[in-house]
Amino acid sequence: MAGRQLTTCIAGRQLTTCMAGRQLTTGGTARLSRYRAPPEERGYSVSLHIASPMSKGLFKRAIAQSGAFLQTVLAPPFYNNTAATIEFAECLGCPSESHAMAECLRNFPAERFAVSRSNPCSRILMQPALDGSFFPDNIEKLVKTKQYNRDIDIILGTVQNEGYFLTSGKAPHLVSPDTSLQKVEEFIYGVLSKRYPHLPQKARRAHVQEAMETYVRDPKPNGLIEAATQFMGDSLILWPTYAFALGLADTMKGNTFFYELRHRPSISRRPYFIGPDHCDDLPMMLGSQFTGKLGLFPVELSEEDKTVADFMFNAWSNFAIHGNPNSQGSPTWPQFDSGSGQYMVFDVESHVEVNFQHDRVNFWKNTLPQLANASIRGPAFQNDAAEKRDEL
Repeated sequence: MAGRQLTTCIAGRQLTTCMAGRQLTTGGTARLSRYRAPPEERGYSVSLHIASPMSKGLFKRAIAQSGAFLQTVLAPPFYNNTAATIEFAECLGCPSESHAMAECLRNFPAERFAVSRSNPCSRILMQPALDGSFFPDNIEKLVKTKQYNRDIDIILGTVQNEGYFLTSGKAPHLVSPDTSLQKVEEFIYGVLSKRYPHLPQKARRAHVQEAMETYVRDPKPNGLIEAATQFMGDSLILWPTYAFALGLADTMKGNTFFYELRHRPSISRRPYFIGPDHCDDLPMMLGSQFTGKLGLFPVELSEEDKTVADFMFNAWSNFAIHGNPNSQGSPTWPQFDSGSGQYMVFDVESHVEVNFQHDRVNFWKNTLPQLANASIRGPAFQNDAAEKRDEL
C-alpha cells in the first residue's frame, strides 16, 4: 500500500464510501470506487471504516450522512452471520455447503448481486461480523476505548424525519391514510420487542407507552403517519447517528461537526407534513443548483432550495479541502461536543442550535435504557409467567 493517497470519505449515496470496493492501481495507490449500497446503509459503511484498523490512514476526513452502525442500537445478531449467509446463498441458487457455496458466490455474475428492492433476496439482513481483522470488536467499545481511527475530521448529521422513505418500503400500512393508533402501537411494540426480547410483556408495554407519549402528538391520520415514520427513522438512523457523534466528540483527535437538514426541498415527493425525509439532502449537496440535474434526472430547484444548497455545497467543499466547513460570509458552524451539543441547522436561514431533537433523543438515550434496566432488576422480570397470564 505504499504511496496510497489520503482522501475524503463521503457517505453520499451516489458518491463514494470510504474504501469500500477499492481498486488498486499498478502503482499501489488506493483509489475510491463507487459503492452503491442501499441508501440507509451508506452512513453505516463510513462508521465501520472509521472503526476498522484496516482502514487506518486511508482517509483524512469523513462525511456520514444519515447513519452509523452501532451494535447495541441496531445489531442483534452481531457476531454470527452464518445463518444469514446461507439463506442469502440459497436465495441466489447456491448450495449451502461451505466450500461449494463460496465457489458459487465467487463465480456469481456481479450484476445479479445488485438485487432490486422487490427481490426477496434483498430483504435478508446481513451485518458485520467480528472477524478479528477488519472488525476486532463492536463500535461502541472501540470508540469508548479509543481503538479506532481518531486522526480524522468528520461531519455527521441527519434530516429532520429519516423515516418516511424507510417506512413506506418496510411497513407501507403505516403511511396509509387509514392507519390507526392501534397499528402504530403494534408496530412500536414489535420494534421494541426485537430490541429487548428478554423483557416481560408488561415491561415492553411500558416501553411502548413511553414511545407513544413521545412520538404521537396528533391522533389524526397525518399525525400518526408522522409519529410512525419518525419512530422508524429515529430507531434506524437519527439516534444511531447522534449517539455515534456523541462518542466521537469525546474521543476524536480531529474536528467533529454535526448538522440537521430542516429544509424540505421543493422537489420532494413526500407529504408536506413530513418535512425533509431520508435522501432529501441529495439535491442540497450534489450541485443540482448548478447542473439542473439530480444524477441523470432533470430537476428545477426553487430559490429557497438554492439558498440552502449553496451553503451545504460550500460547507462540504471547504470541509473536504481544509477539514473545516466554515467560510467567510456564512453562518459560523461550531465544532460539536457532548457538553454544549451545538449543531448546524440547514434551512433557508441556517443557524446554530443546541439540544438536538431533545424529546426524541431523550427517549432513546435515557428513557428506554432506564426502563429496560429497571425491568430486569425489578420483580416483574421474575414474574413473567404470571404477567403473561394476566394479559391473556
